[in-house]
Amino acid sequence: MRNRFISLRLAVTLPLIIVLIATFVISIMRYRADYEFLAKEQGSKIVEALTNNTQNELNAILSQPLIMAEIIGYTITNEKMFLGEDLSDIENYQKSLMKSLKAKIPQISVISYGDENGNYIGIRDNGEGKDFSLMLKDSRTGGLLNIYEGDSINSNIISSIEGYDPRIRPWYEPVRKNIASSWSNIYINQDEKMEATTSVSVPVFGNSGEFRGVFEIDVKLNGINDFLQKNKIKDNGVVFIVNDELEIVAQSENHNNVVITDSKNFKGELLKVKDSKNPLIKSTEALLRARDLEYKKVHRIEIENSNNFVMVSKLENPNGLRWRIAVVIPENDLMGSIQSRYNLSLAMIMIMLILGTIAGIYILNKVTQPLLMVASGYNEITSGNWDVEIKQKRGHIKEVHEMIKGFNLMVDNIKSYIGKLVEKQNEIEELHKTETQRMNLIIDEKTENLKAVMEELMEKERLASLGELVSGVAHEINTPLGVAVSASSLMEANNESFKKELLEGSISKSGLVSYIESIDETTAILNSNLYRAAELVKSFKEIAVNQSIEEKSRFNFREYIDSILLSLKHEYKNKNVDFKIDCPDDLVINNYSGAISQVFTNLIMNSLIHGFRNMKSGQINISVVPEGENLIINYKDNGLGMNEEVKKRVFEPFYTTNRGKGGSGLGMNIVYNLVTAKLNGRISCKSEIDMGTEFIIEIKR
Repeated sequence: MRNRFISLRLAVTLPLIIVLIATFVISIMRYRADYEFLAKEQGSKIVEALTNNTQNELNAILSQPLIMAEIIGYTITNEKMFLGEDLSDIENYQKSLMKSLKAKIPQISVISYGDENGNYIGIRDNGEGKDFSLMLKDSRTGGLLNIYEGDSINSNIISSIEGYDPRIRPWYEPVRKNIASSWSNIYINQDEKMEATTSVSVPVFGNSGEFRGVFEIDVKLNGINDFLQKNKIKDNGVVFIVNDELEIVAQSENHNNVVITDSKNFKGELLKVKDSKNPLIKSTEALLRARDLEYKKVHRIEIENSNNFVMVSKLENPNGLRWRIAVVIPENDLMGSIQSRYNLSLAMIMIMLILGTIAGIYILNKVTQPLLMVASGYNEITSGNWDVEIKQKRGHIKEVHEMIKGFNLMVDNIKSYIGKLVEKQNEIEELHKTETQRMNLIIDEKTENLKAVMEELMEKERLASLGELVSGVAHEINTPLGVAVSASSLMEANNESFKKELLEGSISKSGLVSYIESIDETTAILNSNLYRAAELVKSFKEIAVNQSIEEKSRFNFREYIDSILLSLKHEYKNKNVDFKIDCPDDLVINNYSGAISQVFTNLIMNSLIHGFRNMKSGQINISVVPEGENLIINYKDNGLGMNEEVKKRVFEPFYTTNRGKGGSGLGMNIVYNLVTAKLNGRISCKSEIDMGTEFIIEIKR
C-alpha cells in the first residue's frame, strides 16, 4: 500500500483556512437568523399599521359623502325643489353646494338628481383649477343630456347624448327598488370622460310620501387612487382595493383601472387583478381567491424571487360595499439599510479571510520555497528538460544552500552526458532526413506518372465518346441521304421519259402538268432530307469542335442543349426516352462549351446505360435557372436510382457497376472534374432506389 504524504504548505495552510472559513460561516448563520427575526417583526408591524391607516382613512372618505347625501336629499324633499316646470331650483341649489362640498370632501366628483320623469341635473368637478360643468336633461334641453363647458346653461355645450335615462342608471335603480339609501355598484359614467365611479344615493319624496326621484353623490375611483398613492409608504410597495369579482377598484399605482370595451356606447370594465401590469398585484390573485384566507393576518409570499409582506382586510364601513383592502410591501423596501449593513459585514469578513490567507501563504513560502524549487528541478529533469539551474537567494539557511549547490553540480554532470547523446541523435536524424527526401522524390515521380495515365484515360474516354458520336451521326445521316438518292433516281427516270415524249411530240397538257407536279414533289423530298442531313452534320460539327475547344465562348444555352440531344438521338431513339427541357430561350452564357457538352453527354449516357437498364421507357428532366452570376442546372431521371454505397462512390475514378459490360468507371469522374475544375463550379447527387437520380450543378454564367 502506497504511503500518502501531505505537503508542508498544506499542513500549515489548511488549519488556518478552516478556522477562517468556520468563523465566516458562523457569522453568516448568526447574522441571517437575526435578519429573519427583524424582517418578520418589522414587516408585520409596518404592513399592519399601513392596513389600519388605510382602513380608517377610506372609511372617512366614504362616510362623508353618505352623510352629506342624506342631508341634501332631505333638504330637496323638505323644500319641494322638484315642483317647478324644470329642474332649475335644484340646479341653483346644487351650484351653491358644489364649491363648499368640494373644499370639504375633495373625493366628490359629481352631485346630481334624477326623477321619475327621466329628467336629470348634475354638477361635475373637472379638476383643480377648472370650472364646474353643468349636466342637464329637462324641458330646456329637448330631451337631450347636454354637458356644458361651465356651470351655466348659457355656456358652450361640450357634448349632447341622446336616450339618456337616469332611471336605469346603477345609482338610481337600487334606491327606487328598496326606497333606502345605498351605495351603487361600480359603473362607467356616460359622459366624454368615461370614468369608473361609485355613487351614494338617497331617495327624494313628494308631499304625500310618494317616491319622486334620487339624489346621488359620485365618488370617482381616481380620487381613491390619489388617496392611496399619498398614503402608501416605501417606493415599491402597493396598496389596492378589489371587489368580490377580483376587479381592481383603486390602487396606489399610477395606472388606469378602467378597460374601455365600447367607447361609442360608454361601455367598459374594471381591470382584473390577473391582468394587472404590476407583478405585486398580479401575484396576489391566488391568495385573494383562497377560501380559507385569513384576514388581517400578515402573509409572507415570494414574488419574482423576492419575499413580500401581504395583508388583506375587509372594508369595515360603510356597509354595503363588499370591498377588500390589500397591502403588499417588498421585504427589500423594509430591510434595505439592514441588508446593506449585512452585505458590508460579509464583505469585511471576506476581506479579512483573503488577507489572512495571503499573509499565511507568504510566511509559508519563506519556509518551503527552497524545498519546492528543488522538487520542481527534479520534475523538470524527469520530464526531459536538462537545462535546469536553481539560483541561490539571500536568506536561505546553510543546509538549503548546500542542497541547492549539490543539485546544480548533478545537473551539470547530466548535461555533459546528454550532450554526447544529442550528437549521436543528430547524426541519426540527418540520415533519416536524407532517406525521407529520396522517398518524396519517388512519390512525386509516381504521382506525375499517375496523373499522365489519368489524363490519357480521360482523353481516350472523350475520343471514344466522339467515336460513338461519329458512328451515330453517320447512321442518322444515312437515312435522309438514302431517301435523297432514291428521289434523285426517280427524278432522273421521269426526266428521261418526259424528254422522249417531248422529242416525239406526243406530250399532252395533262402529261406536262403531271411531270411538273412530280418534279415539285421530288424536289420537296430532296430539300427536306438534305436539310435534315445538313442539320445533323452541323450539330455533329458543333459538338465535335466544341469538345476540343479549350477557350471560353459565348453561346445560346438552350440551342446548345438541343444540339447535344440531336447528336445523341441515335442512342435513345429506340429506347422510348422523353426529354423535358426547362430553359430560357434567350439564355446566353460565356463558358467552356466543350466541357458542358462532355458533362451533358456523360450524364445522358449514364442514364441510358445504368438508369434505364431493363426499362421500357424513361424520362429525363433538365432544368436551367439563372441566379445572379450563377447558373443552376438540375438534371433528373426517373430510372432505377442508386443505393447509398453507389451514391457515395459515384464520382470516384474507375468505379462502375457495369465493368463486365465494358464500363470504364471514368464517366462520372470526368463530369466531376470538369464541373469543379474546368467550369469552377459545384455538383451534388441525390438518389434512392426506384426513385431516380438527380444531379444539381452550379456553374458561372
